[in-house]
Amino acid sequence: MVRSIRLVNPNSNATATERMVAAARSVAPRWLSIEGETTAASPALIVDDAGAAMAEAAVVEAARRHPGHGDGVILSAYVDPGIGRLAELLAVPVVGIGAASMREAAAIGRFSIVMTTPGLVGMVHRYAAALGLADLLVSVPSTTEEPNALMADRRAHPGGARRADPAGGAPGRRRGGGGRRRTAGRRRPGARAVVAGAADRAGSRGGPADGGAAVGGGRPMTGTPRDLLGYGDRRPDPQWPADARMALSFVINVEEGAELSVSLGDERNEAVYEIVEEVAGAPDPCKDSHFDYGTRAGYWRIMELFDRYDMPATMNCCARALALSPWLGPDALARGHEIACHSYRWERHAGMEEAHERDVIERAVATIREAAGVRPVGWHTRSAPSPNTRRLLVEEGGFLYDSDAYNDDLPFVVDVGDRRHVVLPYAFDTNDMRFQRQGGFVHAEDFARYCTDAIDWLWMEGGRRPAMMSIGLHLRIIGRPGRIAGLERIMAHIRARGGIWVARREDIARHWRALTGLPEWTRVP
Repeated sequence: MVRSIRLVNPNSNATATERMVAAARSVAPRWLSIEGETTAASPALIVDDAGAAMAEAAVVEAARRHPGHGDGVILSAYVDPGIGRLAELLAVPVVGIGAASMREAAAIGRFSIVMTTPGLVGMVHRYAAALGLADLLVSVPSTTEEPNALMADRRAHPGGARRADPAGGAPGRRRGGGGRRRTAGRRRPGARAVVAGAADRAGSRGGPADGGAAVGGGRPMTGTPRDLLGYGDRRPDPQWPADARMALSFVINVEEGAELSVSLGDERNEAVYEIVEEVAGAPDPCKDSHFDYGTRAGYWRIMELFDRYDMPATMNCCARALALSPWLGPDALARGHEIACHSYRWERHAGMEEAHERDVIERAVATIREAAGVRPVGWHTRSAPSPNTRRLLVEEGGFLYDSDAYNDDLPFVVDVGDRRHVVLPYAFDTNDMRFQRQGGFVHAEDFARYCTDAIDWLWMEGGRRPAMMSIGLHLRIIGRPGRIAGLERIMAHIRARGGIWVARREDIARHWRALTGLPEWTRVP
């Protein structure tokens, strides 16, 4: 029987290990001794890159499910990276749920995988079958309780950890995203290698702050209340199509001709383009011609790449830009891209009077419908919207989603009046706008490296918490010959990597509605 456990986190520092040990001791039965190290020769349990929540779950699992395994109980993160290093340190088998780890488990004999993520149970069984290991995988039981619940239960049973279900199973748990219920497998005698996955509890928690309260003795909060927690550590399983590890959205901004321009009768000239310079009180042909490059040359260069790699995009179109280039909307639609709305002009909505903003939205929709032959169902404001923008979009009745948020790696649903509305966060970091002055990108490789690094990281995380990524493009920016190679490298990387759902934002929003149990979206009359 396990009497002493050493928790080892090889990739952490002493302070982090101490926190992990403290958390584990808080849930351990009194007879179980727990120590922590950053290196070790042969510990009973290994917790790699896991932290306090995993330590709690690991200790409870060891104490209540596997008392007969003694020092043979080995737990690790449930992805392959890092496991090889652990095996070197320990000179013992260490098993995860990646292909290499499962094959090592099969070499040991029959094995079980103990996890804290019920949502992955079915996937692990399917993966084992694909590797030809289904007969050796005894079961995939899962821990469904959260650490706080486990601590409360131990206090109710001071003699030790909570008794397990006699059959060794644990009830399934509803995932916060799709609402699917899965039942954990039942353990049978004979399991040899035992593995626990890091806690990845799905769902969302917490509500928005009180929008009228003063914070820190300052001015009262105004505008949209901020949610600083979001999903927290209870991220939903997005269940992307084809079991993709991540979703990726290319957003091609069409703003040429919609920028503020005295030559078009606007009150002033746009000051931000390849340089930052505002010409006041007169037309600015330098600025105008820089924007014109986007439709004259950049568009065709970009479309050639998207055709070559057969990837869809969302064309985020200012309505006036489409009206001045009436060929663009139909051409983009014929190539399979979505037409979304980027307001009428390329301007912020912050500070707009409500009645004026309502007119701007209506004019933008009508203009796009006339120019492209379709009405947009997606919206994105240049930079800051007004406190009324989202409500006005929902009241208009024809918008499935908006992208006026930058606060998450997953879509989310908000209540707007009596309607449920999908928000798809956008991004300014994985965006070619950073080629502009002081943005940080100079060479095509700068853009490619930054975006492919982001893709690789989200792809790696996709085994336990799949996410969504946005890449922002602009005709006049990425369409330049010195920059376009960066986009091609990104596309080639996506194709080579595999397991990535490249989708239009409209398709992602419809998927998210279905995932969260909302009815199929229809336009409100």
